[in-house]
Amino acid sequence: MALHYIIDGYNVIKQVPAWSNCELKEARDSFLKFIQINKIAGSFRNKITVVFDGKNNYAFSRFSKVQLSRESVIDIVFSKSITADDQIIEIIKLIKNPRNVVLVSDDKQLRIFGRSYGAQLMSVADFLKRGRQDKTKVCDSGKCGLSAHQARKITQELEKIWLKEK
Repeated sequence: MALHYIIDGYNVIKQVPAWSNCELKEARDSFLKFIQINKIAGSFRNKITVVFDGKNNYAFSRFSKVQLSRESVIDIVFSKSITADDQIIEIIKLIKNPRNVVLVSDDKQLRIFGRSYGAQLMSVADFLKRGRQDKTKVCDSGKCGLSAHQARKITQELEKIWLKEK
C-alpha cells in the first residue's frame, strides 16, 4: 500500500525556528531539501505533495513537480486564490482511498477534516522526528545559524534551567 503524504508547507516551516528566521524562498527550498535528504516518505513508491499558500514560484502552473533525485519527486502546489487549507481539503476529496493519505499539519480545522475523511494524521513534531535532524543544516545560507538538532539541545537545556529539572 503506497501512502500519499500531504504536507501543509508553511505550517511546518513556521514551527522550525531556523526556517522561520530565513527568507521565505530559502526556507521553502531548505524544507524541500530536508524532505529529500531525510527520505521522509520512506519508500520511493510513496507520494509527497507539499501545499503552500500563495502564487507559484517554481513554474508557470499551479501544480509543479520538483525532481529531487532519481527516486524522489515532490508535487508542489501553490493555492493561489484560496487558502492552503482549502486546497488540501480539495486534494484529499479527490483521492480514491483517503485511508492511504497521511496529512501533516497541526492546523486544528484541517486535522478535524482529515480525521472525518479517514486520512491518517501526523503532527509536525512527529514529521520532523522522521528526519535525521542532527545531520541536516536547516538553512543553507549560514545566516540562520543553528541546525535543528542544535536548537533542540539548547531548548532542552533551557527547559532544565527554567523548570529546574535534573
